[in-house]
Amino acid sequence: MADVTAAEITDAHPDRTPGDNRASDAVSVPGLAALVVTKTAVGAFQVGKVGEYEIVVRNDGPTADPGPVTVTDALPAGLTFESSPDEGVQVDGRVVTWTLADGLALDEEATLTLRVRIGEQAYPSVTNAVVVDSPTEQTDQAQLVDDATVDVKAADPLATTGAEAAWGLLVVALLMLLSGGLFLAYRRRREAVAAE
Repeated sequence: MADVTAAEITDAHPDRTPGDNRASDAVSVPGLAALVVTKTAVGAFQVGKVGEYEIVVRNDGPTADPGPVTVTDALPAGLTFESSPDEGVQVDGRVVTWTLADGLALDEEATLTLRVRIGEQAYPSVTNAVVVDSPTEQTDQAQLVDDATVDVKAADPLATTGAEAAWGLLVVALLMLLSGGLFLAYRRRREAVAAE
């Protein structure tokens, strides 16, 4: 506990050293932020196709988050990394990481895009989580984890491989063979009747 002494300068007690009436001391106040992350699946997901997620990281303050802010998405079974148009993205196996090196100013947000290839293991639904981390102290309002659960449609039935066309050609060939045989039999019979 510190003792505080108060002094009052009056005409009866003048200040003998007016040059020392002011003092300053630099104080470093660490950042305090409330990072909030949201993850949303964009459009329909189907086995064999590419799906897309939108990840938004926002700083609700009360101060800037000088960073670096890292956004990490560990892809679940059934999803594999396809692409991301964003800067600062790194992929290590199934883990996708974005680094926002300059952090986020107060009320600033960053939108990230994640495209994934959808495999059989994702059917009939898949849940994918994202985690945000920063060395800056976070308030109780921070939401550093979010996930998106999306229904996944089954793969399209196999495309025509030519088997149907081959069967069709076989039927046409058999009909032509049968017609040719009937025509030949009719012609021989007619020649036989004409020769009698």
